[in-house]
Amino acid sequence: MTMETAPPNSQPKSLPSWLGFGLAWACLLLLPVGRMVEIPVLLMAALGLWLMAGGGWRLHELPAIRLFGLVFLAMWLPQLLALPGAVEAAHSSRVVVTHLRFFLGGIFLILAIHSVGSHRQLLRLSAWLIAFWLLDAMVQMVFGNDLFGFGPAHGRPNALFGESNLKFSFCLALLSPLLWEHARRHWPILAQALVFLSTISAVLIAGNRSAWVMLGVVLIAYGTLYLRHHGRKAIRPLVAALVGLSLCVGVAYRYAPTFSTRVDRTVSFLSGERDPARDSIAHRMLIWNTAKNMFAANPLTGVGPRGFRYAYSKYAEADDPYLQLKPPILPTNTHNLLTELAAETGLLGLAGLLMALGLLLRSGWRAASTTQRWMLPYGIALLAAFFPLNSHFAIYSAFWSQLVWWLIALYCAALGVKESPETAV
Repeated sequence: MTMETAPPNSQPKSLPSWLGFGLAWACLLLLPVGRMVEIPVLLMAALGLWLMAGGGWRLHELPAIRLFGLVFLAMWLPQLLALPGAVEAAHSSRVVVTHLRFFLGGIFLILAIHSVGSHRQLLRLSAWLIAFWLLDAMVQMVFGNDLFGFGPAHGRPNALFGESNLKFSFCLALLSPLLWEHARRHWPILAQALVFLSTISAVLIAGNRSAWVMLGVVLIAYGTLYLRHHGRKAIRPLVAALVGLSLCVGVAYRYAPTFSTRVDRTVSFLSGERDPARDSIAHRMLIWNTAKNMFAANPLTGVGPRGFRYAYSKYAEADDPYLQLKPPILPTNTHNLLTELAAETGLLGLAGLLMALGLLLRSGWRAASTTQRWMLPYGIALLAAFFPLNSHFAIYSAFWSQLVWWLIALYCAALGVKESPETAV
């Protein structure tokens, strides 16, 4: 099936070509600076609304717009339908309404980033920015402070993300396909190896297990695609990659307490030696049990988007350690995609997720059989973001929603943008 780009008379000619990839890149540039990332998000939403209201765009004819619209509806409608039974209706309503900025911003990205040149430039800028994050983290690990004077956050490398907000390793693991894909296409083999090993080392030493899992998903996805495309010729490079990965794990375990301590606690937990006072896995099992109780009591629509914290005390066990604290602590989310959707938007939320993922996977599978490879880095990142057997940020939170919908919009924008066969995996 051949996917066509937008008809010539429907392209956003009134927008300069740099505006699309410039605002998209600004979302990454400002990501470490807290809520400032809302500036480009809101600008894109305003431009998206302007483009939709301007007329003459024949949006329904664009496969990318259709795909993005269906995916957004699949994940947004369950939020809307959960409002009548929401435990904190005002807060849930704000979440539902403000999520529309991601739809409008996605429309803008799809219409503004529609050429090979735009995608190439965005991937280049994103890769170099992520490489700078990586360099900054390496400086911090070696010298104690990064290039901006920030020290580690709670003893873990966090680069320019600051000394309190532990998000660097999550962002690096999630966005690593953008860096690796650009490096694979344009950098010499030694630079590719250096970036590969540095990324793995930084994520491991940062000591966040969910980032490890996301990076593992990225590695398996890349390895599978590489083996599928190159056949037996892929064996030697993949063996070299496994050797490098093993070396990084061994060195990190020997010299990085942030890594070895987490590994030891994980192994102890899996072997039955559970210490809720020391390990976050045990804490999360308590939270998941409360989420299960919420889902059992509200199976269809849940307790409302971002309503988990408000309903926690009602559905937690009487001896829940969080409620025994003085004052009690109410966890803000379930730290897992499936349990969060089950608790907050019920069966409708889970069905919407399955529908959205099915649409994305179907379009990606079709594109994979052609030379349409600009979807690749965003698709692999989305596999890592939605991998269910992991702990996650809250899917309806501003931080994680911005990243996820940024990736989905660019994945859809790449639908139908063809590249030359020599750049294929």
